[in-house]
Amino acid sequence: MDCLAEIVFREARSESVGIQRLTAITVIARRDDKDPQWPKTICGILRQPNQISQSDRPLNLGPRGLANLSLIRQLAEEVYEGAWKTQLLPRGWECVRYWRVSDVHLAKMNSKKFKQLGISKSLKGLSFFDKLEEVKTPPGTVTFFRDPNRCVTRLPTT
Repeated sequence: MDCLAEIVFREARSESVGIQRLTAITVIARRDDKDPQWPKTICGILRQPNQISQSDRPLNLGPRGLANLSLIRQLAEEVYEGAWKTQLLPRGWECVRYWRVSDVHLAKMNSKKFKQLGISKSLKGLSFFDKLEEVKTPPGTVTFFRDPNRCVTRLPTT
């Protein structure tokens, strides 16, 4: 549960609760996909190289960050316990396994924020997403994707 909460915190802490839920269920979708590219534990996903923002660095949280992480942990527990029962991927998302900060949000970020995310202002390293299909995503600063050529396990949707 701590690993799922940390992933959602690192990837979507400033997002709406809906985007945080989508991020959490997408992490669980990675774990449950039989494709060998995905670790079979949530903590393995957190530690997978080049997947989760700054997962190689410890979380340094002040009182506000700790409070936010506590709320996200509650959300993570709810999503985890309801996975594939009450918590499902949205319709058409059965193969969604990827997310990233949206292009609009990227365009507004300054160089310091890019450095914090571990990417360059030239978007080096993000061209990988050009090979993926964007899926309809609720408004926010996170965009979700599926690989049109690779879907080992189609997971339940609403």
